[in-house]
Amino acid sequence: MTPADGVSPAPDGPYVVGYPDRLSARPGEQLRVMASADSPRSMAAALVRLGTGPATRGVRETEVRSLGTVEVVPQRTQCGSFMVVPGAARSWDPGPFVASVLVSPSRLGRRQVLLGQACPGESWSLELAEDGRPRAEVTDAGRVRAALGDHPLVEGAWYVVAGGFDPASGVHVSARPLPFRASWRSAA
Repeated sequence: MTPADGVSPAPDGPYVVGYPDRLSARPGEQLRVMASADSPRSMAAALVRLGTGPATRGVRETEVRSLGTVEVVPQRTQCGSFMVVPGAARSWDPGPFVASVLVSPSRLGRRQVLLGQACPGESWSLELAEDGRPRAEVTDAGRVRAALGDHPLVEGAWYVVAGGFDPASGVHVSARPLPFRASWRSAA
């Protein structure tokens, strides 16, 4: 998509992102495209065929059909895999508890929450720190307690990351790699 006025965007604006409901279609089939922009705008849309290879010396676009002008509006997007659990905003029972998650990191280098719960005035989380080490944190009445694992996780390997949260003894975290050939893992 390009701005309807035909002017190429500057490197720092406008921001438009979109994706189709599937990557290919046969003639006559319908595609649905989801799009978002940094601010409401009119965009010229077209269906194009992408080609590549030694004969084309790079990517080649062939317009198949102009779709005219479409209106694109900002839409909030949650990137990555996640879930929201109904009722998770209620306080957890007092006392010690353990939380664990299976994870195979694919993009280390930034802080990532793996599992957590936040309520007014209190929260807990299992995370990966920027350096890839597992981290557990609990906040209660403004007091933050955290534990950091000794070693970073390896991208593409599977781990069980567990955090222990105990009001008496503090916060603990551990990560254990799973065997490469585990019974729960199915072959491609």
